[in-house]
Amino acid sequence: MDTAQTERRVRPVVGGETRDGTATTGVIDRTTGERFATVATGDGTSLADAVSAARGVIPTALETGVDQRASWCDAIAAGLRERSDELADALVREAGVPIPS
Repeated sequence: MDTAQTERRVRPVVGGETRDGTATTGVIDRTTGERFATVATGDGTSLADAVSAARGVIPTALETGVDQRASWCDAIAAGLRERSDELADALVREAGVPIPS
């Protein structure tokens, strides 16, 4: 796997919308000790908005049938497969453990 040399910048998503964080934190590559990603952290308002958005989908989720929930799971799985190289790279670099391990 070719590890990306460009630093990733990740912003919070609340209610399906990407937001700018008020502060950031670095994610360190455990094998090199260097930062490979910067994650924007939300503030109290972003947190409250995220909790509100999550609570807002509960009624819909409770009324959704098994077929629709299965479709959601299929869509999530497809998205994970599409990003598998990127996700594996990030997990390996953050944990400092090679994929074969």
